[in-house]
Amino acid sequence: MSRDAGAVYFDGSEVQIASPSDAKDIGIETVYQDLTRFPESYQMLGSGYVMPISIMFGAALLIGLFLTRTQFGNHAYAIGGNEEVARLSGVDVARSRIKYYMIGGLMAGIAAILEVSKLNFAQSSRGQSYELFAIGLIIILAVWWDVWQRGTR
Repeated sequence: MSRDAGAVYFDGSEVQIASPSDAKDIGIETVYQDLTRFPESYQMLGSGYVMPISIMFGAALLIGLFLTRTQFGNHAYAIGGNEEVARLSGVDVARSRIKYYMIGGLMAGIAAILEVSKLNFAQSSRGQSYELFAIGLIIILAVWWDVWQRGTR
């Protein structure tokens, strides 16, 4: 009994698979079938425009209130303005930054849940090109802001 790359062994007995890529395809197909059958109640979350827009406005309202009405939100503005001054003022910058990243991750998770419920499928590489759009948007807005600032002086 030769041990080649296309064989899988269970309790000493050999089960032949044509190639290692077939094993990968079978596993991916099983996962894919599980990710394409969402409950109808989950699909309702992303159906139409009313529910996703309501969730978006609700999240924006909560984040806005959080940033303007709490001390933790004021720390976010202080860290964004000048990190060193915020640290000297007594703000625990490292701990606060971790909490802000956690909140950002929560918001990204909510957006992912809405997108999956709207499209009714999940794909791990779905947002792979989004970072290019984000970087492009930041560059465009920075140039626009610079031009606008020069025009108002």
